[in-house]
Amino acid sequence: MWDLPIFDRVSELLDFWIPGPHRSEKAYREDLYEFLLENVRRHPVKKEASPSLADLGIGTKVAIELKFDFSSKAQADKLFTQIAGHLNSHREGVFCVFCGRTSVNTINYVKTLVNTRLKRSELAIFPTDRIRFVYK
Repeated sequence: MWDLPIFDRVSELLDFWIPGPHRSEKAYREDLYEFLLENVRRHPVKKEASPSLADLGIGTKVAIELKFDFSSKAQADKLFTQIAGHLNSHREGVFCVFCGRTSVNTINYVKTLVNTRLKRSELAIFPTDRIRFVYK
């Protein structure tokens, strides 16, 4: 587990992360930030990282975008834009972490945007398997 590329290491850590019940995105972000600080030692963990302002960033390699009570098309469109921005500044990948009440239909809409628009854009060189959706 320790010798994995940082994207794969973060993926495993997100599987192990068990957040407390929180009432806001900010509280989930703080919880995950503390968890990553304890478990990611060789890479800096920062809040509002990089020019794309990811909720959390691990160096310039991984962006983490948290969403709380995610259910509207407007939120989905914004998330898609954020993902596209993060791809420019985080070379290993992007995680979208959903907490609280989430709409499966809204998440599927974002996945459709990623799989259609990103594959047809100048970002098509970025493998969409480096965008992961995590549900907590």
